[in-house]
Order: sequence, then structure tokens, then C-alpha cells
Amino acid sequence: MLKWIALLVLVVGSLVLVLNVGGIGAGPDTLVGEGGTEGTVDSSSDAVFVGSSGLDGGVAASELGGTRSAIQGDLDQASEGGTRTKVLTISVRDAGGKAPMGEVDVWLLDRGGRPATEWQEAFRSASKRAEYVREHGTVYRTDSLGEVQVPRASSGAVLAQGSGHQGEADWVGPVSGPIVVRMRPVIDLRVRVLDFRGMPAASVPVAVFTRAGNSVRALTKRVTMGNGEAAFPALAAQLEAAGAEAAFHVALDLPVASPEELPIVAGALPDRVLELNLPPAAPMQIHVLNGEGERHSTAMTLSMGRSVPGNAPGSLRFQLAKRHVLKNGQLTLNWVEVGLPMEIQLSGGGELADQVFRVEGPPVADQLHQVDVVWDARHRLLTGRCIGPDGGAIALAAGSLKVIVGGEASKSLGFTADSQGRFRLRVQEPWQRWEPGTSRIASFWIPQSAVGQPVVASHDLAYVVSPGENDLGDILFEGKPFVLSGVVYGVEGNPLPSVVVNMERDASGGGDWEPIPGLGDQTEVDGDFILYGDVAAAPLRLVARRKGYLPTYLEGVTVGSQDISLTVHIDPNADQDGGGKKD
Repeated sequence: MLKWIALLVLVVGSLVLVLNVGGIGAGPDTLVGEGGTEGTVDSSSDAVFVGSSGLDGGVAASELGGTRSAIQGDLDQASEGGTRTKVLTISVRDAGGKAPMGEVDVWLLDRGGRPATEWQEAFRSASKRAEYVREHGTVYRTDSLGEVQVPRASSGAVLAQGSGHQGEADWVGPVSGPIVVRMRPVIDLRVRVLDFRGMPAASVPVAVFTRAGNSVRALTKRVTMGNGEAAFPALAAQLEAAGAEAAFHVALDLPVASPEELPIVAGALPDRVLELNLPPAAPMQIHVLNGEGERHSTAMTLSMGRSVPGNAPGSLRFQLAKRHVLKNGQLTLNWVEVGLPMEIQLSGGGELADQVFRVEGPPVADQLHQVDVVWDARHRLLTGRCIGPDGGAIALAAGSLKVIVGGEASKSLGFTADSQGRFRLRVQEPWQRWEPGTSRIASFWIPQSAVGQPVVASHDLAYVVSPGENDLGDILFEGKPFVLSGVVYGVEGNPLPSVVVNMERDASGGGDWEPIPGLGDQTEVDGDFILYGDVAAAPLRLVARRKGYLPTYLEGVTVGSQDISLTVHIDPNADQDGGGKKD
């Protein structure tokens, strides 16, 4: 009998111990979010309030600055009609929840004061939800720390907007501590791309661009995701910055035969998802080969456009500019319209000249199509060796070349001779265009600063300049004869640098002075100048000019003079702050 009494006492004692440790009667607090999901709060976990947009709306425990007892205390005081301050802190942060975002607008909606059926209907759509909160909520503004205090609401929703970002949070039931709203870029526009079967198409480039006449400029580009949609965040601000007078469009960022362009209006972007349609298309792989049939390994730029009937090759027509940088001679495009006439332009290949190829899109849809192009067009190069008047090579000297066709000179092209006097020039259009029977002269010039006195040479180019190297052999330079030299001074007697000195002649003898081409120099630090060239028998004069100074003329100069002195005077009407001050 005593054995059974002892056993009964042991059982009762164990039961009392379990009740004390387990805390029966103080079950977990349950917070019900807007979606109806239940989350429990105990002493070892944080409560997370999930906003209706799926963002973290706020946290309890560690981020609320308290523990389960703080939340339970707030619930207890609310139920007992306590006098605790009815204020809630909203903390607005970046997407990572760390950096505060200050000076943004915050709308607070107390759902307890709105018909449940009304806000429940509005909260079915993200855009309608935001509009509803703005319309029926009260607006506040965060301080520099990203925080604002608002009246406590037992069931509320928060919308924060600013700087092209937006965040939301909502809760049901009393809460303690701050509600953390995480901001993300506002999605101002969504575009869905469907393939020719009406199915969502992934990895399709889409662009928003402006059009002014024939000028097209892309503002921003996105690529569709797996659901066929491309999202454009913070687009409204970009359109506003581009100017209200601009015309904006959305289109596939691909060359297509019939471009589909959807107009959009700044300040009135559509809430609905816009749709663009792909024509029948397939992936296409482009291989750029050299003359030996191997892929080029040098970096190059590949530009693509659709061919326009009646245009010469090279007149690329882009719906939007499509340029790609290749490093291994291969490019794979996910979507190319079936049978589309296109042009491919290759450039930037070192000694290879720009070359245009006409190709067609894949023959059938959904099958990878490979296109091989052989890029072997070479630049037209002029090479040779510079030989001075003494018969030796002119080494490490910089000069220029002009091509004179029919008496008209081209723009000059610079070159530098190496240690052996050799040069290498790339001939540009229109220099290589030449018709038999007409003259074409290559005129070389090396300035005085490179060899002590200016030297010139010419070479007959009355023949076809072929792609690749065209060796001109030895180019024999001859020096220009000495004309005169001297020094330019300021009014205080100091040598004056940066003064341009030119020789003029009066060919008619009637005072009609004209400059002699090639007879000029600019003074150095010591004010010295030297003129070289051919001078015809005629009255001569020197003219010295410098910004901020009056022109100085010296007539009756004699060829061969070496001690000419010129003094220039400050122009009293000149802007002396513009670089014309006396040295």
C-alpha cells in the first residue's frame, strides 16, 4: 500500500514541475499578416511584418529594441486601457534594410477607419493599393535619419515614395517599436514580349528611346525575364529629364523588317503591361574568319542593321543602334527575324579596313543558324624612308603628308619616322580614289623644329594605291633656303615669345599685300624667329601678331638679313585677361 502512495506522490510532483517550466496559459503571441499568414513570437524569435508587396514591413525583438516581453507588454496595456503613448515610428531604409532614406513622403492608412470590403478590393492590385493609400491615408515626411512618428494604428498600411523609389508595409493588430519600410526602385513601366506563337519570350532586348526627326537616341534598355516581361524602374524621372517636347517610344532593340513602336507619354505612363510581338525568329551565330578560315582573335566592333533597298552597302539602317565588341570572332544572337536582309559592319581590327557584309536572317524559326564572314580587307598603307639633303636618313622626325589631286590638297596626315628614317601611313578616303590620266602628288613636309631647318619632298602617286603596303622607296627631302631671322621684343625691351611672324609681298606694287604661303614662324622663349622658303622678287614686309597686341609691320626687309628687330605694342582695346598681357 505504501508503495502505491509513494508512486502517486512522484507522479503529482512531476506534473507540477512540467506546468511551471512549460508556462501553460502563456501561449505564443500570434500576429496575422495581410495575406492571412500566421507567425508566432516567442522569446527566441523575431516577428516580421510582411508588407502587402512582399517586402519586409518591420521587425520585432532585436530591431524593435526589445524582446517578447516588450510586445506582450504593449498588448497587455492596450487591452487594459493603459496610458501608453499612442505613437508609432516608421523607419524608411534602402533595399538592404541598413542605410536610412531621409526626406521621403510616407502615407499612413488606418484601415480600422475604412470599410473592410473597400480596402480589401483595392489591395488586390499593387497599383490600386498604392493609389488607395495615397488617396485615403495621411501624408508625413521622414527626417534626415529616415524616420517619422505617426499615430498608432491597430490595423494599418504604409506607403513610402521618393527619389524614384517606393516601399510598402502593412500589419494587423497592435505592434510595438518601429515599422521598417524597405525602398526599391519604382517600376514605372512593364513591357511583355510575345513570340510569334503568342508565348512569352525571354532574353529579348527592349529599349525606350526618343525620336527627333531621323535622330534616334536610346534612353534605357532592359532584357525580358523568363515570364517575357521587362521592367523599367525610375523611368518617369528619366523621361522628365529628357524634356517634355521629346517623343518617347518603346520597341524591340533588334533590327526587324517592320519595327513596332509603342508611344508613351512622360507624366502619364500606362498602368497596364504593354505588349510587343516578335516576328518568326531563331538564334543566329556569327563567325568572323580570317583569310585562312580561322576565327579572328583580335578585338573588333561588329555593328548590325537591316538592309534598306536602294542603299549602297555600308548605309546601315538601325531600328536602334546595335553594336557589339567581339574578342574571339564569335557572336550569338538569341533572336533574329527569319529571312531578314541585314548588313554587318566590322571595324577596329588593327591593319584590317572596315568591311560591310550583307547577310540574311535564319531560314526557319527556332533553329540555330550559323553565318560565316571572311574579314580580310586591308588598309591602304604608304611606307618609305626619309632621306635628308646630306644623304642620310632623317631619324625620329615628325612630319606631315598632303595628297594633291588636280591642284587641290587634302587634309594633312601626320607621320613619325623611326630610328632608320622609315615611316608608315594609313591612307584614308578619298585619297585612294584616283582616275587614270589625272595628277596626284604626295607632298611631304618636316618642320624646322625636327631637323634644324624645314625640309620638303614630293612623290608622284599617279597610280592605284592597292590594299596593304605600298612602298614608295626612298623619299629625298631638300631643305628650304634661308630667308631671314630676327627677334621680337616688348615695349620694355624684353624678348617676347608666342608671336607669329609672317612674310608678305606686294606683287602688284600698289600696296596690295598678301601672305607668302609657308613663310612664317612663331617666336620661342628668347623671342627668336627664322624664316625659310622661296621668295620671288617683289617688295617684302614682315608682320608680327600676338593676341592682345597691335600688329607690327616692317617694310623693305632684305632676304638674308639675320639681325632684324621688331617691337610690338599692347592693344589698349584688347581684353588683357584673355591671354594678351605683356610678358
